[in-house]
This record gives sequence, C-alpha cells and structure tokens, in this order.
Amino acid sequence: MSQWKVGWPELLGQTGKVAKETIERERPDLLVHYIICGEVRILDCCCNRVWLDVNPKGTNDFDNGIVCKVPRVG
Repeated sequence: MSQWKVGWPELLGQTGKVAKETIERERPDLLVHYIICGEVRILDCCCNRVWLDVNPKGTNDFDNGIVCKVPRVG
C-alpha cells in the first residue's frame, strides 16, 4: 500500500480555497490546478498533478466555488 495520499473524498462540497490549501499542505509535492466542473481537460495522467473540479462563484472565482468532484492525483 502506498504511503502517499492520492484522493480527497472529504473535500467534496468544500470551497476551492479550503480544498487547494488542504491538498497542498498534505502533499506539497503536487501541483493543484482549478478546472470548471464538466470542462474538458488534458487526458494524460500526471503523478504530480491534481485537478480540482470547482463550480466557480462568479467569473473565475474558484476560491469561493464548491468542489463538485473528488480530487485525485492524475
């Protein structure tokens, strides 16, 4: 079993800011990227990236938007 955390189901429904800060604190080796829920993304798998799917509040306000999908490494 891996010693590294690869998913954050507890962040579903949290704000983008809380989710991003939590992931960066728990896994400082990862790059966290916001993406609008349902948007097309790059399909490659990257072991140092987390896509953070958020419904932004207003135009590109990801910090206050709500996480709509469980964040996972990839």
